[in-house]
Amino acid sequence: MRPWSIAVLAWSLVPSTAIGAGFDATVQFARRVEIGLPVSGVVTAVNVEAGARAKQGDVLVALDATPFQAAVERAQGGVARASADYDEATRDFKHMKEIYDRQLASTTELDNTRLKIKRADGALMEARAALKRAQYNLARSRILAPFDATILAVQAQPGQSVVAALESRPVVVLAAHGEFLAITQVPGAELDKRQLGQAVSVTVAGKRYPGTIKSIAREALAGQAGKDPLYQVGVTFSATDAVLRGGQTARVEFP
Repeated sequence: MRPWSIAVLAWSLVPSTAIGAGFDATVQFARRVEIGLPVSGVVTAVNVEAGARAKQGDVLVALDATPFQAAVERAQGGVARASADYDEATRDFKHMKEIYDRQLASTTELDNTRLKIKRADGALMEARAALKRAQYNLARSRILAPFDATILAVQAQPGQSVVAALESRPVVVLAAHGEFLAITQVPGAELDKRQLGQAVSVTVAGKRYPGTIKSIAREALAGQAGKDPLYQVGVTFSATDAVLRGGQTARVEFP
């Protein structure tokens, strides 16, 4: 027998577990986020459509900012008034304290000015809180991309009214660009060999990508009575140079 044929025969006798195991998988987006608007208003701008790319910080959808900006200015005025009242109360107390120290004012009069300071301080705190709330509402009247993303769905149109108090629903659905998750099902015997962070490979549409085991289920999938139980394993991988879609078939290869 020729030497090369002996080598081929020896290789064919190696158990499959020794050269790795592969399992069918389904591609999902690793970071998929549904973003809504926590404030009510009228949509004035929709800057993206499904399938578009967005950079972190891009304005995706915006409400009419007029009422929110007006609320901020009104709250700023409230802070200015409350601050002036607090300063006046502080001056009154210092003046009364000087008079009291010269025994020209009663303890009750001094206590009244001290109480006035406390009330003014409380009003200033409330005014500052109202300003923070108004600024929050103004900031939340726009949806910004939280990271570099691919837009999956947009559920808003210019002129549309958003009533957040009645129903909170997603306005934009997006996923982190190039970050994917391959979900596969692995028998328990194979699972014992795997650990979080282990390097594996994922093949999608004929192209192989390096991946890492991100999750290993400890409960078997339901509906497997009388069968060797299967467990779900999630593998993260990056594919910034390809257009992959959620639901695509893949193959996870373990070493």
